Amino acid sequence: MPDAGGYGVLARSVRRLRPRQWENEATEALAHVVAMSAAAKTALMRQLAEGDGRLSSLGPLHFRTQQQDKDTGAQTDLEGVDDLGRVQVIVEVKLGAGLHGDQLTSYLRHFGGGPGTLVLLVPTPRRDVIWGAVLRKVEGLQPVPGEPYRATTPQGHAVALLTWAAVLDDIDRALAESSPRLRSDVEQLRGLLAFSEDVGFRPLQPDELADVGWPRRWLDYTRLLELTINKIESEPGLAPSFRNPPTNRRLKVLGGSGWHLSAFVTPREVWGRFQINAEYWLKSGQGPFFAAFPAVGDPGKYVNEALGPWLRDSPPRAYTSADNSWIFVPLAVPVDADEDEVIRELAAELGRAVAKVDAALPAAVKVAPPADIEEEAEPDPPT
Repeated sequence: MPDAGGYGVLARSVRRLRPRQWENEATEALAHVVAMSAAAKTALMRQLAEGDGRLSSLGPLHFRTQQQDKDTGAQTDLEGVDDLGRVQVIVEVKLGAGLHGDQLTSYLRHFGGGPGTLVLLVPTPRRDVIWGAVLRKVEGLQPVPGEPYRATTPQGHAVALLTWAAVLDDIDRALAESSPRLRSDVEQLRGLLAFSEDVGFRPLQPDELADVGWPRRWLDYTRLLELTINKIESEPGLAPSFRNPPTNRRLKVLGGSGWHLSAFVTPREVWGRFQINAEYWLKSGQGPFFAAFPAVGDPGKYVNEALGPWLRDSPPRAYTSADNSWIFVPLAVPVDADEDEVIRELAAELGRAVAKVDAALPAAVKVAPPADIEEEAEPDPPT
């Protein structure tokens, strides 16, 4: 899991938990802000009333979290209860998780025979996907004309969708006047949302699974990596070396960090990696091909010296790994070009990165390969 330090303390504290637990932490944080500030509660009620105007006519509600209904099987994230103990609104908090089973139906049964409002609180980028799932999962749900994220059930319950951005913006404005110190808690929530969007799992969608364009493109990428290595090996004067000393030519799988790679050594005997890296492709918006160089020990200090200006560029032209042990350099490739041109440019880009690193090295530097680059026997050919 990538480091969450840049997203705030709340994101950092949940990064080792399961994503569903991130939602629990977000729920508790929101409930805390609402419990500590009458102005924040008013702002939340104002937003909930956007989903169902009935709520604006009610008196103040008491909000409680993680309530279990033994009769219906519902476990609500956040629910608003009136002075008579009746549940008037249920807020289902979403970050990265999807909707499962009869989750929504059990929430609606939780209202019993009385009125009730079910609100889904979701990240803005997931709004349409989640609302589409709501319409599929709740039988008989009728959209409200002219209201894209509101609907009613045959029993008269209201179902609506709100975004985290709208709710937190309203609460933040209220706190600016009444409780400035609580605004830091709102910022922590924003950080958790950003962390979830950047690194969290997004539920698979039917159109993704049916689209064969992505696996075809991925095969193209891995093939380009291999053909670029072949070109570098076959033409004198091109660097780096993938054979001297021999390294693992077999493409390797490295979990969620880097997917396919081959190790190389520069003319000045710095070990590195030529790879497709999904994490840094997502992080940098550049990719999918990267050269990676060790950033610790010898020759790490020289690599940092050589690539430091690229790390400090805006936007950066290089990126440091979460554990600060590697520096990743995205390799630019031409678009709308034929295969041969892409291979030539990839080889040239890799050569330029290698030359920049080697130029910073004193002649005496020699190092063993990093621990995660080891000799590997070629697999036996299929029979």
